[in-house]
Amino acid sequence: MDQRSFEFTASFPVNPQFAGTVAALAEHAATYAGCSAAAAREFAEIVEQAVRQCVLRQSAAHSLPVVLKREDGPLEVVVGTHRITWQITTRV
Repeated sequence: MDQRSFEFTASFPVNPQFAGTVAALAEHAATYAGCSAAAAREFAEIVEQAVRQCVLRQSAAHSLPVVLKREDGPLEVVVGTHRITWQITTRV
């Protein structure tokens, strides 16, 4: 595991209150991967909205799977069945 290749898997209750938690994880992953603080925050906001949308669609489910990963390329976050890809920009 390093900045160019990592994977983190978690499961959260299907509840919108955890959208901020997933966003914070995404922001940390983006920063760790080398994004600027502003780009990492922008990515986190996109992820937070995706989590909120997934919660609305999966109200019958007991948990929401989340995967944050990078394999020597863009950062990916998979929330349920929704995939978000983010190109890494250099820190400024």
